[in-house]
Amino acid sequence: MLVCSVPRETGNATAAELEWLLDRLRPDVLFLEHSTTDFSAFLDGSCGTLESAGVMRYRKLNAVELVPVDLHVPAEIKQEMKQRVDELFDRIEEANPKFLQLVMANRQHTAKGGLAYLNSPIGALLQSEMQRCYSNANSWRPTSALGPRAASDSSDCSVPDPVRSKRNKHEWHCEYQR
Repeated sequence: MLVCSVPRETGNATAAELEWLLDRLRPDVLFLEHSTTDFSAFLDGSCGTLESAGVMRYRKLNAVELVPVDLHVPAEIKQEMKQRVDELFDRIEEANPKFLQLVMANRQHTAKGGLAYLNSPIGALLQSEMQRCYSNANSWRPTSALGPRAASDSSDCSVPDPVRSKRNKHEWHCEYQR
């Protein structure tokens, strides 16, 4: 089972909520988005992530095997990659305002609904829409001196409305609850 989370606490997406979720799922093994090189920082909490804090709280009372699965990336390369990714997302947001709407909606829903939202059908739908916008942006090419134009219509990307996506508001709201 895959559990979606965020690296930093925001609103209701907290280490306590992750601990609560893990306590209900009772996994024997957790595969972590950390390299073996950075694993000690995960274990002592100095990496400062929601995942580290939640997993360590869970691990105090439960036996669980932790398996780091990421590749080690040196700090200088990590910083350059972050800068390039930030630039890429800035360009996508400039070229496709719908993508920015999706990002903002995802942040708001994450803060309100926490991990319950991130692991809900509406969370998956919004992530899918963001991916579609991102994929469409990869097909954009400059067609004039005015800059990039969309090869496909940016209206392909839509901000999911959770109230309209479900039969009623209560049913959707319940997906946020523990």
